[in-house]
Amino acid sequence: FVIKVWTDTGAAAGLYTAQLTVRDAGTGKIIKTASVYTVVWDFSLGEDTRMATAFGMGQSHIYNSYTKAGMKDMSSQQLYKMYYDYMLENRISCYILPYNLTEPEVADYLANPRVTSYGVNWIHVGSEEYANAMLSFNPDWMKKGYFYLVDEPTNTTLLNQIKQHGERLSVTYPTYRMLSPFFTDINLDSMDEIEFLREYLGIWCTKVNAFTPREYSVVPGTRFMTTAAQDEKYGTFSERMAKEVANGDDLWVYYCWEPEQPYCNWMLTDDGTECIVSVWQCRNTKCTGLLYWGTTYWTTDLKSAPAGTPVCELPL
Repeated sequence: FVIKVWTDTGAAAGLYTAQLTVRDAGTGKIIKTASVYTVVWDFSLGEDTRMATAFGMGQSHIYNSYTKAGMKDMSSQQLYKMYYDYMLENRISCYILPYNLTEPEVADYLANPRVTSYGVNWIHVGSEEYANAMLSFNPDWMKKGYFYLVDEPTNTTLLNQIKQHGERLSVTYPTYRMLSPFFTDINLDSMDEIEFLREYLGIWCTKVNAFTPREYSVVPGTRFMTTAAQDEKYGTFSERMAKEVANGDDLWVYYCWEPEQPYCNWMLTDDGTECIVSVWQCRNTKCTGLLYWGTTYWTTDLKSAPAGTPVCELPL
């Protein structure tokens, strides 16, 4: 188990100690007594979180896991809120807020500086009710919202879907921000994928290997998203993204079951250093947001999980 300690912002710096007693739940007999310690440093972290996050968390996955285990005392929405609040406590925002954008309770979350992003419910993309709700938000709340409507476009059909969504959103939400995590740069008739997406995306979100310098090609396992010919014609991916950011867009990175080593990822079966390094890499690549595919896509358990199983496939 883990012991988590909270301090007040005014707590004096120093070493604190407490006695911990573990008892048998049935008999009350003391099993273990030990001293625990925590150090309070002489600085405090503000509520504002500089790195935007968007972590996938499935409400149905959570509920189904609890009901299969015989725990049915909480509704699906209550369970989701409990998990969302836990993630937010640790400065992580998930795709979907615990409340609808038209429910009054959502205001507390939108005003929370730890909520750095939220997905607008795509079922209601063209709804006047949703449009009025969003447009009534203060500018800071609205800037946190994004539309995630197409995942990983790898062909012209998916790219045209992004185009259609963008044209529709521009009418209902003139200042909309859309993201579509992508890991390819296919060539079209007169341009490449990145050039095509420029008109519709407000958040550029790709895998970390897209930033790999060409000179690293000698490293085993190195992968490039763009070709050398595309770099020659349009500039490197980093150069192109710098221009998009200069024009007001945001640059994020995303992780799912790949990329694999030598790149960092968020795998529960790794040693725990890669996810820390990945955030420092965001600083190097000038990414200001991190999207993680799924935290509750539970398909196995830890004991039977093979090495390299994504975090999202293991129950918390």
